[in-house]
Amino acid sequence: MATMKKVLHRVTFNLPNGTDDKVPLIEVEEPKKEIILEGFVDFGDHHGSEATTTKCENMAAHCCGTPKSIIAVAIVAVIVAIIVIIGVVSSSTSQAPVAVGVYNNQSFNSSITPAEETTATSAPVFGSTFHANTEADEALRDATTAMLAEASSATATAEELSVTNDAFKEILGYLQKTVNSSIEPCDDFYEHACGLFPQTATVPDEVMEWTGLDAIDRIALESLSTVLNNTLSQGSVLSHSRVQAKQYYQQCLLSGQQNILSDLFAHIVQVLPRAAATNATFFSQDDAPTSSEILEALSQGMYHGYSMGLFHTTISSSRTIRFAPHTFGMSSSSYTGPMTTAQRNYMLYLSDLIYEFGKIMPVGAISKTSAEEIAVQIFTFEKRLNSPRSVPAPETPDYAPEDEDDPFLLGGPAARIHNDPAASITPKTLGQFANRYTKALGMTDAFFVSNFRQAWDTSNLALLVETPSNESLYSGHSNPVRGEGAITANTLVEISDPTFFQSLVLEMTKMYSTNETLAKQTRQFFGNYFTVQLILSYVHHLPGKLSEIHRLYRASTEGYGSVTTGKPLPLWEQCVKWVADVFPEPVDQLYAEDGYGKEEASKVEQIETTIRAIFMSLVNASDMLTDASRVASLKEMAALRVFIGHDNMDHVDDAVSLESKYQSLNLTDSYLTNEILVKRWKTWKNITPNIAAWWMPESTQSSSYSASAYYAPWKNSLVIPAGLERPPMIGPGYPDVWIIATFGFVFSHEVSHEFSSADTDRRSPWDFLSKSRFRERTRLLQEQYSAYRLMGVALNGAKTSSEDVADNTGVKLAFQAYKKLTAHQSATIEQMIQTHLNYTQDQLFFLAHAQLFCGVYKKEHVAEIISVASHSASPFRIIGPLQNLPEFSEAFKCPVDSYMNPKTKNTIW
Repeated sequence: MATMKKVLHRVTFNLPNGTDDKVPLIEVEEPKKEIILEGFVDFGDHHGSEATTTKCENMAAHCCGTPKSIIAVAIVAVIVAIIVIIGVVSSSTSQAPVAVGVYNNQSFNSSITPAEETTATSAPVFGSTFHANTEADEALRDATTAMLAEASSATATAEELSVTNDAFKEILGYLQKTVNSSIEPCDDFYEHACGLFPQTATVPDEVMEWTGLDAIDRIALESLSTVLNNTLSQGSVLSHSRVQAKQYYQQCLLSGQQNILSDLFAHIVQVLPRAAATNATFFSQDDAPTSSEILEALSQGMYHGYSMGLFHTTISSSRTIRFAPHTFGMSSSSYTGPMTTAQRNYMLYLSDLIYEFGKIMPVGAISKTSAEEIAVQIFTFEKRLNSPRSVPAPETPDYAPEDEDDPFLLGGPAARIHNDPAASITPKTLGQFANRYTKALGMTDAFFVSNFRQAWDTSNLALLVETPSNESLYSGHSNPVRGEGAITANTLVEISDPTFFQSLVLEMTKMYSTNETLAKQTRQFFGNYFTVQLILSYVHHLPGKLSEIHRLYRASTEGYGSVTTGKPLPLWEQCVKWVADVFPEPVDQLYAEDGYGKEEASKVEQIETTIRAIFMSLVNASDMLTDASRVASLKEMAALRVFIGHDNMDHVDDAVSLESKYQSLNLTDSYLTNEILVKRWKTWKNITPNIAAWWMPESTQSSSYSASAYYAPWKNSLVIPAGLERPPMIGPGYPDVWIIATFGFVFSHEVSHEFSSADTDRRSPWDFLSKSRFRERTRLLQEQYSAYRLMGVALNGAKTSSEDVADNTGVKLAFQAYKKLTAHQSATIEQMIQTHLNYTQDQLFFLAHAQLFCGVYKKEHVAEIISVASHSASPFRIIGPLQNLPEFSEAFKCPVDSYMNPKTKNTIW
C-alpha cells in the first residue's frame, strides 16, 4: 500500500472583493446565453495553510467595474478560474435519465456464478451550463470560449477503474448480514435494508446503541491497535516519536500488572511533601502543611502541569500568559442554588474516592466519616469560588502572615492587596496580576517568573512584553520577545475571570489568620484538597474499585450517558484512545501508512471535487436565497478547507518539527510514570488538553484512525479521517456507486453543514429574507421528524434539525455525484451488479447508503438516547431523507402515498 499523502486535497477558492452584484450567477431560465463545458474540473492540490487567492482584491476596478473594451486577457484568465468553479456544474440540477431495473424480491444466493471480471470505464463528465447576465459577461464569455474548450479537452474522459468479482463478494457478504428481503423496500426501507442487522452485529456490552458507522469505527480502532502492538523487530528503524507512541500503548496494556498506586503515592509526596511527623495519606489538623509547603506544592504543580484545583496558566494564542479558573468537578451553574441531587452525587463520589484510596494505601487509612467531611469541605470551597460576588476592600486587615519578616507580606496580606498603588490598575502585566491578586499569598511576580521559566520551554517562546516608560507607568506598546526574556514582570497577561481570583485570594489568606485554629484548618484543607486533585488527575487509570467509582459517576453525568451504559470499555480500546490523544501525529502516520492505495485516493479526490461543485450549483440556483445571500454563500463555500485522510488541521506536518516536538519525552516501563512524564512534557511544550474537564480525559476530536468526520465552523474546515477510507466503505475493486453512497454521503453530509442552520454567527451574511425562508423549510422538516417514533419514544425534530438538514442535503448531493461520475461507465458494471446482487445500480446506491445507519438500540435507554442525541435515531436517518428524495421512489418504483413515497416531500436545497 502506498503511503498516504499528508493532505490529499486541501483547497481554498476566493472570489474577488466587490463582486456582490457582479458575480455571474447560473440562470436556468435563459438558455440562449450559455457556454457548454464538458470535462472534469481540476481544483488543484494545495499544501500548507495558505489559501489560493485571486488578485482581484488589488484590481477590483478592472475585474468588476471597467468597460468590456479594456478587460485585459490576464485578468480574464483569473476570472475564468472562478467561473469554472461556480458556473461549471449548473446542469446538476437536472437529473440524467435514471436506469431503473425491475426489483427482484428474492433472497440472496451466494452461489451465483460471478460474471467475467471486467475493467469498467468511468468518465467523470460535467455537462454544465453557464449563463451570462450582462453585456460585460457576454464579452467575457466570448473572450474565454477557447480557454474553456481547452480546459475541457485536457481533462480525462474515460479513466479506467477496475471493478472485481472479489469486491462484489465482499459487498454481498455485507448485505447478507443486513438485508431482510421479506420486507418490501417501499413499505419500510430501513427494515428492508437493515432488518437482519440486530441478529448479525457484534454489539459491545458497554454501549446503548450500535450502528453501521460505529462498526466501521471499531474496525479502524482494531487496525490501529494491531499497528501499535506490533513489536519492533531487530533492525527496525522508527522515529523517536513513533517509538514513544508504541511504548506508551504497550505499557498501557500492561498497566493492570503494575503497582500504579505505589507510583502515584510517591508522586503525591513529591508534589506535596508529607509533614515531618507522619507519612499519612491525608492530613490531620495537627500535621497540617505549613504555608510555605502549600506554596511549594503550587510551584510543583505549575512545573508538572497541575492546576492544583485552583487555576490554570497557559500561553494564549495572542502570545500572552492566560490565567483561568480550574475546571471544577461540576459546571459553574451546578453549584448554585439549594442542595440538588447532582451536588449530593458529586460529594458522594468524592467521599468514596477518598475513603477507598486511603483504605488501600499502606499507611494513613481514613475513616468513612472523615472522608465525607473532606468531600463536603471540597464542595463548599468550590461552591464559594463559583458564586459571583463583589469583594470589597477591608478597612482593617483580618489576617497576618506567618512570617512577619517576609518582605512580600508586610502590613498583612489583605491590606497589601488593597494598599498597593498598582493594585488599582486593571491587571495587564504579570507584575500587576501578582500585585492585585496573589502577592499577599507569597506568589509575587518573581515567584511566577521563576516557575514559568522552569515549567515552559523558552527556547522558542515568544510573548508580548510591555516596555516601562518609567518606574510606575507603562508605555502601552507591546513587542514580542523570545527566550527567557519573554517571561518577566512586564509580560502581558489575560485574566478570564477577575472575580474568581478575588474570591480565591480571600479563601487562601485564611492560612495566615491570627486565629491559630482557623489557620491550621485552612492549611489542612488545602493539603487534602491538593491530594484529592492529584488523585483525580489519574483516577481513570487506577485499578479496581477506584476507577469503577470514577466510571460510574462519569456515566451518570449529563452528556455522557448517551455514549455508554456505564460498563467499562475494553482496556485495548481505552489505550488506543489515550495514545492517540498524546501522540496524534505519529499515530496518524502509523495508521495512514497502513491504509489504502493510490487508486482509492484518486477516487476520493474525484468524489470530493464533484460533490463540492454540485453543492455550489444547488446553492447558486436556490430560490431560497436573495442575490446578496447567494453571493455571500458562494464566497464561503469557495473558502472551505478540506482535509482528507490525515486530520492534520491542528497537527505538526513536517518531520523535523515533529521530532523536535517529542524529543524531550522519554518514556519508561511504568505506565503511571509515563502518564506523569506526559503531563510534564505537555506543560513544557504548552500543549493544551483537548478536554479540560478532569472527569472526561479522552479526546472527543476526530483523529485519522477514527470514522468520525466533522465540519469545524470556526475554521470553515472539513475533516474526513482515514478511518472512513477502508472497507466496508472503500476497498480495492469496489464499484463507484458503493463508494459514493457510503464515503461520498459522509463527505456530502459534512459539506452540508456549511449551511445547515440559519441562526449561527457564521450565517450572518444571510439577510433576513433568506434566513426566514430557510427557517420555514427547516420548520417543515422538524415537523416531519418529530412525528417519528422509536420504540414508542418521539423524536425531537427541533433538537436534531441541523443534522437532519445535513442528512437530507447529503444524500441528495451524493446521489447526484454518483449519477455524474458513472454517466459514461461501461454497461458491464450495471450487469455485474444485477448478476451478483439482484439490484439495479440505483437501488444499490440506496442500499449501500443505508448500511451506515443500520442500528441496534437497548430499549431501556432509548428515551435517554433521544433526549441527548444531536442526530436523529438511525432508522430515521434512512427513512426521513429517502422519503423526501424522488429518485429513491423512482429506483424502487414505490407507489405514490406508500410509506416511502409520501406525496408531501420536504427539501432545503
